[in-house]
Amino acid sequence: MKAKIHVQTAVIAVSISALMSAGGAVAATSLITGKQIKNGSVTRADLAVSARPATSAQLRSAVVETVNDPTLGLNITIHGEKGDKGDGGTVGATGANGAQGAQGTQGAQGAVGAEGKDGANGSDGANGANGANGTDGLDGANAATQVLTAGEHGWTLPGSPAATIERGELRLGGGNDLSTPAEGGIGAVLTLPTFPALSTLNALSFSFHVDDRPNASTAVPVIHLSLSDVNRTDVSNVRSTVLALVGRPADVGAAITLDSLEGDWKSLRPIAGDSDLTPQSLADIVAANPEAKISRISVDNGGPSGGPDAFAAGVDNVVVGFGDSFERYDFGG
Repeated sequence: MKAKIHVQTAVIAVSISALMSAGGAVAATSLITGKQIKNGSVTRADLAVSARPATSAQLRSAVVETVNDPTLGLNITIHGEKGDKGDGGTVGATGANGAQGAQGTQGAQGAVGAEGKDGANGSDGANGANGANGTDGLDGANAATQVLTAGEHGWTLPGSPAATIERGELRLGGGNDLSTPAEGGIGAVLTLPTFPALSTLNALSFSFHVDDRPNASTAVPVIHLSLSDVNRTDVSNVRSTVLALVGRPADVGAAITLDSLEGDWKSLRPIAGDSDLTPQSLADIVAANPEAKISRISVDNGGPSGGPDAFAAGVDNVVVGFGDSFERYDFGG
């Protein structure tokens, strides 16, 4: 029994080329398709005789196979059916890690974050260096004693025309009056009932200014000290005198502060240390009269020292000190 090949979807294309011997002419070529071949009409033996395939396996395994038949001068091209899809292969091994990629571009700046909470207070800084010392203030232990009217704090205004306290100072005028303790000088007198020793006097200063005087005059305010227990050289039964501060020259309108202890003094009576009535240092007079005592201090216009009638001056801030105590007198506040 001959096996038959069932042909359905396969296409068998047979190209027949015949070279005709008569006249060397080429015969026509015919193309036979699967539609012109009846199913079951072609057997394996038919193919074996006409197509002479090399092996039957060529039909089974070939997707495309060309069979040559030299005896007939035929070329037969056979397209087999598409085989079933094979089973999936096993998963291959994981490949090695690829190389690190290039660094990406910098991203856009992020939005501003929310404001943080206040931090804790820092520790106290180190103390700064001490500043420079300020100017000296008034002596707190010897604050000014205000003398607003005559008679206050031991001050009187003897003589004529009398001095006045006005415009915040002691106002001195011209003239002289021999009835005053200064024996001519007119001004303010401080009486010292305790009669302190001249040797204990350690502060005696005042401020003044001259407002008016004749052009030829050099008169300025001065201080007179009324003394007792001095060594007189002219008489033996009298032991008093008046020491006059030698006035310091000052221009009209100039403000002067004078330390009287540093100035020169002269006695109105001959005494030890100044028997010729010439200017002497206070230290020399004290040394020659160790028992001398002070009964009054006068701040005046000079009197016998040449104070003219046409004279006007102001005095203030009189400082008097004995031992370790001081007193500053402010006339008129």
